[in-house]
Amino acid sequence: MRGTFYVNSGLVGEPRHLTFDQLRHMQAVGHEIAGQTVSHARLTDLSVSAMRREVCVDRERLLAQGLAVDAFAYPFGAYSSTARDVVVSCGYSSARLASGIAGAGKVCARCPYAESIPPRRRFAIRIPAGVQRTSTVARLTGAVARAQRRGGGWVQLLIHHVCDGCYRYSIAPGALQRLLRWLSMRPGVEVRTVSQLLDVGGPTVRVVAPSSPWRVGRWATLPVRFDAPRGVRRVRYLVDGRQVGVRSISPWRLKLYTGELAPGRHTLRALLEDARGNAALSRQVVFVKRDRRGPGR
Repeated sequence: MRGTFYVNSGLVGEPRHLTFDQLRHMQAVGHEIAGQTVSHARLTDLSVSAMRREVCVDRERLLAQGLAVDAFAYPFGAYSSTARDVVVSCGYSSARLASGIAGAGKVCARCPYAESIPPRRRFAIRIPAGVQRTSTVARLTGAVARAQRRGGGWVQLLIHHVCDGCYRYSIAPGALQRLLRWLSMRPGVEVRTVSQLLDVGGPTVRVVAPSSPWRVGRWATLPVRFDAPRGVRRVRYLVDGRQVGVRSISPWRLKLYTGELAPGRHTLRALLEDARGNAALSRQVVFVKRDRRGPGR
């Protein structure tokens, strides 16, 4: 199964946190990486300019690392119309709260049992309260089953930590395995990432592969082909997972000087953002750069 992982870019690479290489690997095997501010700041406590730094800088850092980030989560579920406007202006295509749906946590007497598909408010998507270490597997599966019985919809399961009792908002590894097994076997239940559910009809992009080996000191032109019904905001070019250039206007191609690349095998990708904030990452293209002294050197 695949999940959506909300990342604080300021913590990436810190002790006990994932690295960008690990996040790119997770994305490559089908997980979604999403944004949640630089430092997990409570947005409603900040000025508008500080909000923009937390939200926009976070997304820019993640995109520059080749992560197709278009979903956002409000830290602590702290929401306001101003915070929503900042999230929209930073280019995200959706954002979720941390409450609003009846689930396995606190009682929510007037809450529905599932969010609608598509959600009622794309930048205030409702979810059940976060999973806690006191949340039994039966309570979690019960929340999904109740939503099924009442017409279905979208039930997000918010998990902060996977560990044996390390934190209030956590689930034990064995309990998570039982939950995933139940979800995989439950008739009528589909597990999707946020982008899989919301980005239907979103953009696609591919890189046109170099026609010949690159040589030291040469310039290479990197064109892309895409399908973006809502228009293109920008295209980022990544070599070996690192951003090497950005284009915000047509023609959508990059002229890259290859002198800084070592001879050998390299990878090339493009990351496109459309006008609605949806991000699409191209498949990886492998190319070989050869020394100017001749083939094989």
